[in-house]
Amino acid sequence: MFLARIDGSGMRRLTDDAHRDRAPMFAYDGKSVVFYSNRDGNWTGWTMRTDGSGLRNLPTVADGVVYPIPSPIDDRVVFSGSNGKHVYAMRLNGNSKPELLPATWVKEAMLMPTAWSPDARKIAGPIAAQSGRFVGVGVYDLVTRTMTPLCDDQTAAVRWLPDGRRLVYFAADEAELVTLDTVTKERRVVPVQLPGASAAEVIALGRDGRTIYYGAVRAQSDIWFAETR
Repeated sequence: MFLARIDGSGMRRLTDDAHRDRAPMFAYDGKSVVFYSNRDGNWTGWTMRTDGSGLRNLPTVADGVVYPIPSPIDDRVVFSGSNGKHVYAMRLNGNSKPELLPATWVKEAMLMPTAWSPDARKIAGPIAAQSGRFVGVGVYDLVTRTMTPLCDDQTAAVRWLPDGRRLVYFAADEAELVTLDTVTKERRVVPVQLPGASAAEVIALGRDGRTIYYGAVRAQSDIWFAETR
């Protein structure tokens, strides 16, 4: 896991081990990151400071932790269970225990949160069928504890725009950039020629919402060494 400036300079390694550390995101204070890893034998949530110190395991649940998403304004985190059947919320600080969020399912498909709204009242993400196939996009209201399906686009991740109303994501086999109004459900394809398709959930926005960062290539493999005899 690495940390770098926006222009790619000053890159430095935060973790250097055999474990799989995935989906790091900055906590609201910008002084630590939250991610999930198999470093204790199961998929669980972790946090560490941006200087590489303070590695700490987060409270977990029986079905594991994947994609912990930190709130933009406080120490709350939401995450999906690794079996794809539950969504939880908890706090990073104190002795908070994960809370199961109700009503995250619709027609045998579950919301998988990937972003908080700027005011931290709602979360949004793709809706996934039990097979793992993405079948739509939805929003969950953390106040009313209700989920609203918005469209049937197949996408792996969504992000909120700074207006707190629209979402942005890649669709059409990750080659099409889309904005979606969460109130009117109006879907708009952004007229931009992408240099390459997005690599699934690898997408981030600048603070002003005017710049999108995304990965076009992702590879993961073991490294082997062979010698002749």
